Amino acid sequence: RAGVHVHLHSDGHVVEVIGQLIESGVNILNVQDRVNGIDVIADLCKGRVCVDLDVDRQSIIPFGTPEDVKRHIHYAIKTLRLKEGGLMLIAGIYPPTPMENIKALVEAMEELMWL
Repeated sequence: RAGVHVHLHSDGHVVEVIGQLIESGVNILNVQDRVNGIDVIADLCKGRVCVDLDVDRQSIIPFGTPEDVKRHIHYAIKTLRLKEGGLMLIAGIYPPTPMENIKALVEAMEELMWL
């Protein structure tokens, strides 16, 4: 209402309060994908608020295969995207992430960034 966008970051499971956060004026919601579920995030947020998705940095990116990483990114983007906007991704890369997984992450994001 004051002409600003509200960007809220939250670690952990927040699905029970997402509706209240949106109703209170949050415009951009940064949530974790694995703990909240991509499908649940889509059901609660898609078309209502911009999702700044915190891509799973604790299991898939560091310990999955490059194909697992690509599959996860593709699924997240295809499930949450809107032509009008409303999706951003953040992907933290931490040791011991193999270079092959970093490459797969970047390739998947580049493949789908204009959808």
